Amino acid sequence: MTDVVDPDLQVGEGPGGARAPRREPRGQRATPRGFLKRGGLFLLITALTFALLEGCASLVMAAFDTPRMDDLTYSQYDAELGWVNIPSIALPDLWGPGKGLRTNSQGFRAEADIEPVVAPGRIRIVCSGNSFAFGEGVGNRDTWCHLLTEHDERIEVVNLGQAGYGVGQSYLRYMRDGAPLDHQIHLFTFVDGDFDRAGRRSHFGYARPVLRLVGNELEVDNVPVPRVLPAVARFAIRLSERLRSVEFAGRVVNRVLPPRPSRAGEKRDRLAPVVERLFQEVERVNRDKRSAPLFVYLPTALDLDHELPWRDWVRPVLDSLGSSFIDLTPALRELPREVAGEFFLPPGSPAAGHYSRAGNAWVGEALYARLRSVLPEVLGETAEAVEGVPD
Repeated sequence: MTDVVDPDLQVGEGPGGARAPRREPRGQRATPRGFLKRGGLFLLITALTFALLEGCASLVMAAFDTPRMDDLTYSQYDAELGWVNIPSIALPDLWGPGKGLRTNSQGFRAEADIEPVVAPGRIRIVCSGNSFAFGEGVGNRDTWCHLLTEHDERIEVVNLGQAGYGVGQSYLRYMRDGAPLDHQIHLFTFVDGDFDRAGRRSHFGYARPVLRLVGNELEVDNVPVPRVLPAVARFAIRLSERLRSVEFAGRVVNRVLPPRPSRAGEKRDRLAPVVERLFQEVERVNRDKRSAPLFVYLPTALDLDHELPWRDWVRPVLDSLGSSFIDLTPALRELPREVAGEFFLPPGSPAAGHYSRAGNAWVGEALYARLRSVLPEVLGETAEAVEGVPD
C-alpha cells in the first residue's frame, strides 16, 4: 500500500537512519504578497510610533513651555496690569524695514518722555486701547495716534495702547499711568473683541487682572497678577494653541452642535454692568481733570461685513451716560471695498489684520475731523480755549 504524503512534508533522516517525513514551518517561503504585507505593517507601526512621540512631545511642551505672546519681544511682566511695554527699547525693523518700535523711559510708545504738565499753547491727547491704538505693524510715526500731531501743530500725544489689552486693562493703564498726566482730551478706544477680553483671566498664556462690580464699585481681581498661570490652566491653553487634533475636534463639535444663538448675548449681559461702570469712571476722572473724554469704536476687518455683538450695545449705553462716542465703522463701510481692504495688513504678514500705514492714516484723519466737530472749544481755529474743557 502506498502512503499518501502531505505535500508540506519532506523526507529526512529519522531515528536509526530511517527516512521519515519532516514538516517545514509554514510562512518561510517568501512571496511578493507576504513581502508587501510585512512592509505595510512596518510602515504603519513606524507612522503610529512617530505620531505617538509627536503627540507626547506636544503634550509636554503644552504643559511646561513658557507662555508666549506675539509681542513678547517688547513686553514685560507687570503685577498690576499683566504686561506692559519694556521701557526705553528700540527695535528698528520689528515688523519689517522702516516699521520699528521705540518706547520712552515711561514705557509709552514715544521717542521722548512725557512731561507731567502740558506746555502753554499745546493740546495733549491721551490714546488708550489695545494693539489697534498701539499701532502694531507700523513704525512709531505711522500710528494713527501720532498722526494726529500732523493735523495740528499744537497737538502732542501720549500712546497708552498695548497689544492684547481688553477694556479693563486699558482702563487700569489709564488710571495708573495716564490720569496723573495733564491732558485736554482722552480717546478711550476699543474694538469689539476688547469687551469679551474684560472677562478673561488670561491671554495667550499671560494672566491679566479682571474687573468685577461689588455693589456699585469696581474692584480688581487676580492681582497681583500671577507671573505664570497655574499648571492646569497653562496646560489647557497650550493644548488649544498647539495640538491640531484639538482644533479638529473643536471644528467637528461646532459642526455637530451649532453654537447657541444666545451665547454671545449671555456673555454680554454678564459683563455689561462692569463695562458700563467702567465708562462712568473714565468720564468722571476726565471731567475732574477738566479733560474731554471721547469713546471711540475702531473697526476691524470683521466690521466690514458683520454686525458684531458689542458695537450695537455701546452707542445707546454711552448716549444714556451723556458721553461722546465716535464710531468709525459707517465711514469705513462707505468706502469702496478694494480701498477699505488696503487699510488692513494682509494674512501672512507681521501683525496681520491690524491697520496698515494707509489704515492708520485714514483713522488719524477721520478722528481729527470728528474731534474738530465734537470739541470745537478745544480744537478750534485759535488756541484760546486750550486751557481746558468747560464744565
